[in-house]
Amino acid sequence: MRRTLNFIFFLIIFSSCDNNSASKEDLQKALELSNTASEFLMNGEISKAEEFYSQASKLDPESIDYKYALIGIFIRREEFDKAHETLESLPKTTKGTPYYFQTKGFILEKEGKLQKAQLNYKQAYKLSDSVEVREEADLMPLVNFSMLETLAGEKDKAVNRINKVLQYNFLTRSNKEYLETFRNEFEYYSGKGNSDFEQKRDLTLCTKNIDSIEKVLKQRHINISGTSQTNEKYDKIYISNKFEKGLKNLKSKICE
Repeated sequence: MRRTLNFIFFLIIFSSCDNNSASKEDLQKALELSNTASEFLMNGEISKAEEFYSQASKLDPESIDYKYALIGIFIRREEFDKAHETLESLPKTTKGTPYYFQTKGFILEKEGKLQKAQLNYKQAYKLSDSVEVREEADLMPLVNFSMLETLAGEKDKAVNRINKVLQYNFLTRSNKEYLETFRNEFEYYSGKGNSDFEQKRDLTLCTKNIDSIEKVLKQRHINISGTSQTNEKYDKIYISNKFEKGLKNLKSKICE
């Protein structure tokens, strides 16, 4: 779940379009550098990735994609001043957009300034258009918008929005599971920002009937972070702390 949510966040901020005046040769070279940077990033070579993204940005200074990639690296290394500086270096046309405010909020959140982050999430939400779902391709934008809605303090609206779409006939089983997973995250959101959506194993449930408990948790909209089936007396199910309030009267017990 954590990797999925991080991917969605960066998908959101990469989704704006650029009017570009760089030469075709420079654009192509920048793209090649960016692809190489992505490979370094996937292999954990952060400094190399920064170097290549920086080169790409110099060749294609009007593209915001490479700058956002650099912002992601600076956040990862907790170099928040550099992240803010890079954000403020974006073209004027980008400032004042939902992408700008959501990115600023994300940087502030990672700095530990959650209240300031939430103000930026609210501004991003205010400037964003809701998503109308007509086909499967609209589901990810729906989740992106609903996540922002939740971060902005409107989780009930986000949950209701997804519940409505869950009634659509064209949804496949995997579509429904995808939406339900995020609906559950938003429903139990506790106000801690993006970290609230990270997959955690805070609580362990011990059970002799793992299939039965999994069905009950699904009915209660509780996401499972993992399971462990061993030859011990009990099987184990792991969940995040925020779902604890949904465990009331559950015929299982929290164990060490």
